[in-house]
Amino acid sequence: MAGGENLNYAEPSPYTSLQLGEIKLFSIGNINEYDEIYEYIWEEVHHKLFVKDNILSGAILFGDIKDMGKVKTGVENKWI
Repeated sequence: MAGGENLNYAEPSPYTSLQLGEIKLFSIGNINEYDEIYEYIWEEVHHKLFVKDNILSGAILFGDIKDMGKVKTGVENKWI
């Protein structure tokens, strides 16, 4: 206990980010257990969002990964 405060530990969501030449990939959360997948494909861009119990549980971004911060926040905060 620091300074009389009770602090809670929030386990971060594991994620992977890869940028190798023209290859850009980001993945986060649980992509093995899902109820629904929302998919976006356009030219070299491929995004998949995985939803379990109406909550964003994981994602894969390939090609354009500029939204990885928003997706990471969504998975960690369990956006609906």
